[in-house]
Amino acid sequence: MIYYLERKSQALDAWRQFLYEEVSAKGYKVKYLRSDNGGEYIGEMVAFNNIHGIQPEYSPPHCQSGNGVAEVFWRDIFRLVRASLWDQQRDDTYWPTAAHFANYTRNRLLTSAVPNQVPEAAWQQTAPVPMTHIRVPLTKCWAYIEKLNRKGTLGNRRIEGVFVGYASHSNCYLVYEEATGTIWNRRYQDCKFDETCKSPEGIDPKCEVADTILAQLEIQAHTNQHLERTAVATPTPTSPAAPVDAPATPAATPAATTPPVEEIPGKAVNENNRTSAVASGFVRTTRNWTVKALAQLLGADADEYLQQLRSHKDWYLKLKSTKMSIKKGSDVPIPLTTTKNVRRKKKQKMASLEHEIEGVMHKIHLSPSTRTRSQAEMATALNAIEATITETETLWQEAALFAQGWYTTTPPVLEIPTEMALASTLNEPGDPPALAPKHFDAAHKASDSADWTQSEKKEWDGLWNTGTFEDQPYTGQKLHHLIWTYKLKSDGTKKARLVLDGRRQDPSTYDEIRSPTMHLTSFRILLAIAAQRGWDVRADDATQAFLNAKRPKDKPLWAAYPQGHAKSGRCMLLHKMLYGLHDAPRGWYLLVRDHLVNDQHLVQSLTDECMFSKPDGSLFVIVHVDDFCCTGTPAAMNTYKNALYARFRMTGGPIEEYYGLQITINKEQGKSKKLAARSTWTSSCRNSNCNRKHSRLPCKLK
Repeated sequence: MIYYLERKSQALDAWRQFLYEEVSAKGYKVKYLRSDNGGEYIGEMVAFNNIHGIQPEYSPPHCQSGNGVAEVFWRDIFRLVRASLWDQQRDDTYWPTAAHFANYTRNRLLTSAVPNQVPEAAWQQTAPVPMTHIRVPLTKCWAYIEKLNRKGTLGNRRIEGVFVGYASHSNCYLVYEEATGTIWNRRYQDCKFDETCKSPEGIDPKCEVADTILAQLEIQAHTNQHLERTAVATPTPTSPAAPVDAPATPAATPAATTPPVEEIPGKAVNENNRTSAVASGFVRTTRNWTVKALAQLLGADADEYLQQLRSHKDWYLKLKSTKMSIKKGSDVPIPLTTTKNVRRKKKQKMASLEHEIEGVMHKIHLSPSTRTRSQAEMATALNAIEATITETETLWQEAALFAQGWYTTTPPVLEIPTEMALASTLNEPGDPPALAPKHFDAAHKASDSADWTQSEKKEWDGLWNTGTFEDQPYTGQKLHHLIWTYKLKSDGTKKARLVLDGRRQDPSTYDEIRSPTMHLTSFRILLAIAAQRGWDVRADDATQAFLNAKRPKDKPLWAAYPQGHAKSGRCMLLHKMLYGLHDAPRGWYLLVRDHLVNDQHLVQSLTDECMFSKPDGSLFVIVHVDDFCCTGTPAAMNTYKNALYARFRMTGGPIEEYYGLQITINKEQGKSKKLAARSTWTSSCRNSNCNRKHSRLPCKLK
């Protein structure tokens, strides 16, 4: 692997990345790291390796042959780099890509260090590595363009680019499009190459980057050979080979000895003795570190390491917390005690427990914290599941027996979800439940896709007829995403609705989004007034309520055409509050309030923004989003209804259900019991004799 660094201080990050991605992932363990005495391998690198049990090995000073494997590797790599650049006549800016190709090719060639197989196969521990996909580096190639990305019917079917590599996690080539600076991933079968040699004949190849590096390697090699020959040819004064009667030679001058490094905390260690400084208990930082980050790197507790730093004199005493920074080039002590090896915490997978109940296999997902629970606790949970299933079956059987006249008392009322109840009426016995599709593709692949398509067409035509959109050319506007949602109503009607994906709405397109909702107390007060005065209660629902409100002109919003209606080079400007917009509920509320207050001259309540009334007390209205509920005198209610239906598209009648509550009106119970309101709940009691209860309204309401 080759990692490209902008600065030498990034060597530690690259080394940690290599250990995590290449070594630990394959179950290997590094024992030795052989390098020269470069500054990037001293300091934090040494401390990091000591913590992880990696022993450093250094080549002798001024002797590159001591690390000959690495030197020969770089020499071969840059010879291949120069050949690749010259073969396709590429400039020096492509040298990192050429180096990647060279390393990729070298790992797939036989070598004496790895017998009987290529190095890549030995490292990956796999079968023979495939070679059929290998192409000439940096060649001109043409990659296939999908239909969705083409510019019109007669647009180009391929893009011209430069072959710059192989994808690491898929069977794809990397194609660089020079015109746009984009790198595309394309399948092996979708690329065509021009692998002819582009170099002119009779001219020596030139590559400034590769030639410079190779020249440095050659100079180092000749210098090392010269030093070795000089050391062998020079005799020492105490050599036994000197003859006895030889003339006296002047005594050799004793070599100057290097003074020992003084171990003073906070003082800079001599550059020539960095290795001894590490041995003495200090390392030199090559970049800025916080105390906490440095302690984590060295495998120590942050607070304990801070106390160790402050135990020394000089600048160490200025460190007050673990968040303070230590400047580059400072000498810091190695921790006295280290914790366990700091490794990236693996995400714990959720455990699962399978248990068979009456021939059906149930799978229970367990969080990581539940792995320590005892078998007795798990058995209790499984018994609870079995009891719930038995209880549900008992209640269904009692409901069936009551329907046949076997029970004289009313069993508990059982309710099932609307979609499941619809399935029982629309489907034949044994058929799967009829559920609404979750997305566009599912709706068009279903057996009833024609019905959903017809519903989409009705919704699409209705939006254009109401002036929701305006077709405009796309000139770089920020486009929002429209999605289709589907609903299966209780009467079997299939409803498709086009909404905007509010998760990606541009914040500059809205300001205030707060939309008041009705207080449940206001609804109970309205029912209490109706019960006291003997008035009727009416509930109305607005059809496509949000589309009645207009978008503010100073905050334009554009959207792309949805699936099934795509237009190349065109977009839509929204004029109405489409469902999904953050400010759509507020826009609808402001429109309703303006109509009730200004057009119908109602007064808004001071305690509930969704409650309105006539000044003379002849009419009371509450609004919850698009649901209206009113009570009052017959004349006032008739006037209110006509004005409301003239302004909006409405449906409604005498109240039966509102705010999720089923409302029952009974005027034959006397003046004190004119109105009773109740909500139907699903009973989960095991007692088969429990009866339904009616929750009366409290008599003390203000």
